[in-house]
Amino acid sequence: SVPAGSYPVTASFAGDASFDPSSASASFLVTREETTTVYTGVTGYVANGSTATLSATLKEDGVTPIAGRTVVLTLGSQSCSDVTNAGGVASCTVVVAQPTGPGLVTATFAGDAYYLPSNDGNSVFVYSFAPGGGAFVVGNQSATGSVTFWGAQWWKVNSLSGGAAPAAFKGYAKSPATPSCGAAWSTDPGNSAPPPAGPLPTYMAVLVSSTITKSGSQISGNTPHIVLVKTNAGYDANPGHAGTGTVIATLC
Repeated sequence: SVPAGSYPVTASFAGDASFDPSSASASFLVTREETTTVYTGVTGYVANGSTATLSATLKEDGVTPIAGRTVVLTLGSQSCSDVTNAGGVASCTVVVAQPTGPGLVTATFAGDAYYLPSNDGNSVFVYSFAPGGGAFVVGNQSATGSVTFWGAQWWKVNSLSGGAAPAAFKGYAKSPATPSCGAAWSTDPGNSAPPPAGPLPTYMAVLVSSTITKSGSQISGNTPHIVLVKTNAGYDANPGHAGTGTVIATLC
């Protein structure tokens, strides 16, 4: 229960009627205890703009929780820190703002006079929705491989199980600003929404719709799924410059 370092130890006998007193001394070394840090927070796919919880546990020899120590938690270039509780748990949050693509989350205990340092980490994949809110859309029967999520011929190149989309729909859903699986969306015809200016994120979440209808000047659709698309160059807000890419994962 002392900081690591070299300490003296002495043994002494005070003497008595039969024996003279004597003593001896030596030194002994106290070393720091080994620790184990285990990252337990968010992993997998993470959206820019979302709040991500980063957490970890710190234990002595991987068994006994260590309380009262600072653990630094990092997602890409963002970091926060927390002091471990009685269970050895540290937790904090960040609002994700990272380049899209593969990344790392880490937990680091720097060590102190009593404990050795340790760290752990895992992988994340950061993505974004369309810049400025809303999202692009693909048909549910066209949501694999190479896709076209924006363009003058959207209704021709995207197939939907619920029937053909209206020709006035070019691929951009402006509402809600923050899309989610199962939520309905709406937009205006053509490029009057308007769609976002480029460039688009390299890895972008795209809605998947099975039914799209037009009533008056409003176009509406459903969102049974959301996929992750690696976008190609060439997009422009003018529907004559198609937005294309490749589906690499299903987010929900």
